[in-house]
Amino acid sequence: MVHENITVKIPEETIEKKLKAAGMGKIATQKLMGLVDKIEPILENIPLELDLPSLDDAVSDLDRLRRRLKKAGYDISRMSTNISVMRRLAESIRNDHFKVVASVLWKKCSSEIVAVLPVQEVKKSLGCAIDLGTTSIVVYIVDMEDGAVISAASAHNSQAACGDDVINRIICAEKDGVNKLKKMALSTINNLVKEAIDSIHADHRQIENIVISGNTTMTHLVLGIEARYIRREPYIPTVTEFPILKAEEIGIKAAAHAGVFVMPGPAGYVGGDIVSGVLYTGFHQHKELTLFIDIGTNGEIVFGNNEFLITAACSAGPAFEGGGIRWGMRAEDGAIEKIELDSVTFEPKYLTVENKPARGICGTGMIDLLSEMLLKKVIDQTGKFIIETDHPRYTLFNGEPAFILEFAENTGLDENIIFTQSDIRSLTLSKAAIYAGFNILLEQVGMDFSAVQQMIITGGFGQFLDIEKAVTIGLLPDIAREKFHYMGNSSIAGAYMALLSNSFRQQAVAISNAMTYLDFSTHTKFMEEFTRAQFLPHTDKNLFPSVHIN
Repeated sequence: MVHENITVKIPEETIEKKLKAAGMGKIATQKLMGLVDKIEPILENIPLELDLPSLDDAVSDLDRLRRRLKKAGYDISRMSTNISVMRRLAESIRNDHFKVVASVLWKKCSSEIVAVLPVQEVKKSLGCAIDLGTTSIVVYIVDMEDGAVISAASAHNSQAACGDDVINRIICAEKDGVNKLKKMALSTINNLVKEAIDSIHADHRQIENIVISGNTTMTHLVLGIEARYIRREPYIPTVTEFPILKAEEIGIKAAAHAGVFVMPGPAGYVGGDIVSGVLYTGFHQHKELTLFIDIGTNGEIVFGNNEFLITAACSAGPAFEGGGIRWGMRAEDGAIEKIELDSVTFEPKYLTVENKPARGICGTGMIDLLSEMLLKKVIDQTGKFIIETDHPRYTLFNGEPAFILEFAENTGLDENIIFTQSDIRSLTLSKAAIYAGFNILLEQVGMDFSAVQQMIITGGFGQFLDIEKAVTIGLLPDIAREKFHYMGNSSIAGAYMALLSNSFRQQAVAISNAMTYLDFSTHTKFMEEFTRAQFLPHTDKNLFPSVHIN
């Protein structure tokens, strides 16, 4: 109890965090507004004015509600009502003189009245789009009236404590139980929801529509569904197309009755995040032959157009998202995202996210760095260091060579920011897996890179992805540069579209069903192609005619 005047100070970092969440929402709105013409939520709030009861009209409260819904044009023949609504119905409809808002959850073959509230108690309805990544999770809070993203937040997936990739997550779930992995993912999601909701001074119970977009393993684990058979031949998931669920069934911090749509996925290793990507980029509707890549932990690829879609996943590992790299990190404040080396001194010149002091390096920075080290002869085409051992940028870390990106005294950190021989190896293996995947997928349909009319790149990269440098290291094919298009985080963008539109939700199901999945684990040539691609840029120089290594 307070007995005298006090001064309350809010920490600067708390204020900054709230402003950043709101700011991320504004940036997302600028990018996504206009994608959805007509808002069709999973859970629709329908304002109704019921007929007053009388001796001449003595039907039950529920029948009165259903009658009014029918008059408003809704099909009540397949509309159920849960017991919790019935228990509160009498009071709800009389609290505001029979003016109510009925919340109807639309499902594939039926619908359900999940809440009835007096008009005066109804607050702004919010939506939540979730990108459930293996390494990172992103949350958008959306105004369901106009589609504006009003807040956003992102963080490292706490499941990473159980391993960097989906295989290790499944093994962990087998050992410690699916419920443990579920709790870990939900903890991250719910913390992000709280962060985003607090930044706009809203109540999490205003969230009534949710879409989850993630790979097949991640969606299984967050829903508490057995995932062990995804990693065992013939690699069968338990579910590929999910029914509409409720937030309380999953454990997401939202209105208990909130409708949840989980993006469908065609196979064990190509999931709803890739379906989201195709939905957002829209190339499945056009004749132009498109090669699509989501560069993340799994490196999913799609090739096709409006006539066919073939897809595969190559285990790229988490390197491009900062995982397994000594100073690797996501594209957060202080991450080196663009870098050049002086051709004589090897002195780095770099940019960091938000121009904050360097505290690590993210995916785009690593691509730049590997290219620069190759071209400036810090390393050779096998990825081995050839820099003189007495150079001021050369050091040893745990007995292996490393390159100093920034000295500790310039960062406020306790040690130098370095890039090690192991880091180079991890990055080289990741890029090799992706390039081998491209080759095999195109070969499967009797084509090569000359058939590609456009290439779409998505994933958790910043705005500074340098196509030229990605080609130099052999991550991307050496094709005409105007064919490349970077489209950011397509998983969250597709989730946003599905959140607001039933037609896009149906389209997502159609895309998933249209995909033909190619399993690289049983493909005899994949390992051969993977080995050939472990050279910078490749063992076959003819594949990279524009790359000149002196």
